[in-house]
Amino acid sequence: MGNATLQEFKKILNESYKKEIEARWNYVGRKELEILKYLKYDLMHLKDELFNEDDEPTLYKLAQQVEEFSNGKSEYNPFNDYPLCDALDGIYLDYSELCATYAEGLIDKSQIDLSNLEFLKQFLAQNLIKTILKDYQRDIEYFMYENHTPYYNRESLIILLEQETNDLPFTISIDFDRSPNCQEIILLDSIALSEQSKKDLKEFLKDNKEWESDYGEINDFLHLDELKKELEQESQIRIRKNRR
Repeated sequence: MGNATLQEFKKILNESYKKEIEARWNYVGRKELEILKYLKYDLMHLKDELFNEDDEPTLYKLAQQVEEFSNGKSEYNPFNDYPLCDALDGIYLDYSELCATYAEGLIDKSQIDLSNLEFLKQFLAQNLIKTILKDYQRDIEYFMYENHTPYYNRESLIILLEQETNDLPFTISIDFDRSPNCQEIILLDSIALSEQSKKDLKEFLKDNKEWESDYGEINDFLHLDELKKELEQESQIRIRKNRR
């Protein structure tokens, strides 16, 4: 079993999330994963999706922009903006065979101008990126919003937990188990308040009996009712002993 403070656990959970996404993509293709990593880390220096407090650009948001432009829902074309616009030729040169493979699935080949070689290269590179980002967007939504592996719920829980316990006079820590198949992946159902934090919270409640979170899910995670009940029982036992 692992143990970490809230700040440490946010990083651990984020690494687990990235590993799950990469593991899913490894079934699709190594080159596609290379392109995703290149777009995210090398070209656009995008942040990871979990715990993006500053709402900075992410690869998922780029995928949404590409989809909206492709479907005619937005006039903004991400491929016209730096640095993506300058990377299209290089992506075509490095992955020309993959570009050709993805072009085979195009329904409307009338979009392709065979008389303009530069346009053709850029078009094929755009089509490749658009298709890969569409699959990436689908995978993100699979992990985040469809409850197959509820990272979104855990992310929300940790954010609320950090917010609601910020003023407590001790550090909240989390216990968790790792997947036996991959130590970088967290078993999400194993995430729990550490035994030490339970003891610290119980001690705090002795002089702050009315303390509670504004959120029922946080109180449940902290075992608040259970701890208060224990304190009440211990108080009753002391009273009975003092009467003897």
